[in-house]
Amino acid sequence: MTSLEKYNPKNDRDYSDPYIDKEEWREEPIRHKYVHGGFHGTTVKFALYFPEKEAYKNRFFQRLAPVQGDEDAAQYFENGAEIAFAISVGSYFVESNMGGFSPDPSLIWKASAQVAEYSKVVSERLYGKHRTYGYVYGGSGGSFKTLGCITHTENVWDGAVPIVSGSNAAMPNNFTVRVHVKRILENKLPSIVDAIEPGSTHAMEDGLTGEEKEALNELIHMGFPPKTIFALDLIGSGALPVLAPAIGMMDPSYYSDFWNVPGYLGYDKAGSAYKARAQFPTKIKAVHFPSVDQQISAESFSGIDDAWKSLLKDLGNNNHLQLEAYPEAPAYIGEGAVLKIQSGAAEGEMV
Repeated sequence: MTSLEKYNPKNDRDYSDPYIDKEEWREEPIRHKYVHGGFHGTTVKFALYFPEKEAYKNRFFQRLAPVQGDEDAAQYFENGAEIAFAISVGSYFVESNMGGFSPDPSLIWKASAQVAEYSKVVSERLYGKHRTYGYVYGGSGGSFKTLGCITHTENVWDGAVPIVSGSNAAMPNNFTVRVHVKRILENKLPSIVDAIEPGSTHAMEDGLTGEEKEALNELIHMGFPPKTIFALDLIGSGALPVLAPAIGMMDPSYYSDFWNVPGYLGYDKAGSAYKARAQFPTKIKAVHFPSVDQQISAESFSGIDDAWKSLLKDLGNNNHLQLEAYPEAPAYIGEGAVLKIQSGAAEGEMV
């Protein structure tokens, strides 16, 4: 396939042997027929959810989760709300594992297209021959997958809805701006929230220092709606814990430069960033690994706001270290903290 050609799933013989290993009626979150399967010789698995025949309106919705790897993710997300919505409006619902994790991004749209096409085969078996209209959508990381599907394939979907796509200016800056504001304005947030309430007699900036005003203005200019600042204390640092290591990989000197190069906030020894820095030497008391037969939580993180948590799980965060002592520091410092090994076989490693 050249850069100008689009992927046609009907021409790919690698997916010529689909299988179904489970087909049953379920009552939750709404009555539907559940069909699970995959393609022999591939890593692709799918889950399909069909309404009763008399309710069907010749269409399907296909969800692309922010993180691939779980064809049943929608079952756990918001108690299956997206499945329930699709069934309630006469549509069947499609989801796949998008082939799982792979260095080849084309697997995402190839797998998604193959599952979409095969879902039409199953729908004809259930409802009779008909024209099926398909719509693919996804939020956050799923928005990029949606764009990939609709731009790299042909004759698969009739429409696509990418939701809250990221940008070079937003990632990871939107998360760093949020945690910066939480640190700077920790004690001023109640006054700011009060200022945006109906009937307020003061402005958001009233009573703020120069640094605090700068942090607030940066937050707003980065696109954070002022009227939702009341929720700032609830949303936390978002995906920053998994993005922070990527910053170091893209810019290896960043973390050193932040504290040692003029122009960075951490360079100013009299500044609040330097004063808030927490460094704490301690010893590792024990290393814990889950046993082979240990059951790991089946909780699936697949929403726009929490999909990054599944990356922590998949990157081995069921392992953990027990320290002899822990620092006393504000909660925002504990999130995404870095542990640097100073001695032993792992000396120099950062986790």
